[in-house]
Amino acid sequence: RYANIEEKSETFFILANGLTRALHYKLVETLEVRNIDFSEECRIDRLYLAVIPSLEPYQVVVNGPRFNVKPVDVVMDEHGNTYALFEGLTVRPRDRLMITVSYEVELRALKFTECGIAQLPKYKYEYPSEVMRYLMPSHGVESDSPEIISVANSVTRGVEDLWGKIHAILKFVDSWLTYDESVPRDLSALEAYHLRRGVCEQYARLFVAMCRAIGIPARVVRGFGLLDVEPGVVHESSILHAWAQVYVPDCGWLPIEVQSPRLFGVTPMGHIAFVWGEDATKVNNDEVSPTLY
Repeated sequence: RYANIEEKSETFFILANGLTRALHYKLVETLEVRNIDFSEECRIDRLYLAVIPSLEPYQVVVNGPRFNVKPVDVVMDEHGNTYALFEGLTVRPRDRLMITVSYEVELRALKFTECGIAQLPKYKYEYPSEVMRYLMPSHGVESDSPEIISVANSVTRGVEDLWGKIHAILKFVDSWLTYDESVPRDLSALEAYHLRRGVCEQYARLFVAMCRAIGIPARVVRGFGLLDVEPGVVHESSILHAWAQVYVPDCGWLPIEVQSPRLFGVTPMGHIAFVWGEDATKVNNDEVSPTLY
């Protein structure tokens, strides 16, 4: 009170680095197979269902997977993706088969600068042999395109350090593309570059293509992505999300949310990765593409 007048002031502030160090998810994945035929039984000879991996130090499976239908085996493709293999599944006429998988997954907030990324030297790197495939063009990722190579070199010209180059490509892709759900679902990186439109898959593909074009290993990741996490709230998702990983020496594969440059340098805390890579590989003589099932 001042001179018998009551005054009220409001102060606004921004909390920096306020993210909790870890989020603990209880996750139930449900796959429903419906047989719409009135008389014939449906048989599925083999079903590959992706299993959530532990990606230390930021994604750790602390419990699970627990299946309501026991798989006959657990197999791995050439990318390192893990799948539960089911064989001889049957669904009666006008019936359905429900497969549920339960996990507890911990996502840990990690600033990438904590693993020394800000002090990376400026020389060329010798990458491990299993990383080298992610320097080559692949399905939907035309990193050998002269246009992709030209724009990647232009965007990173004058930037000496690896982290700076990755950030420059990220900002370019975010500004160049406009999110548009009407585009064809399998639009490639080069097609998205020309059209300047796409969804998460195109953002990730163009980012990955540009990284590879200048010698940075990168790959497309698929899983579930919730950008606005609300602790204590049950989230339901039926749409896959795509983002990217880049390989950084002494740090390993780091996640990059291509549609949110503001998250650059920290773990996307709403993203649970299932699989990575673009090309199909052979598993038990079956051609398996990196996807959830």
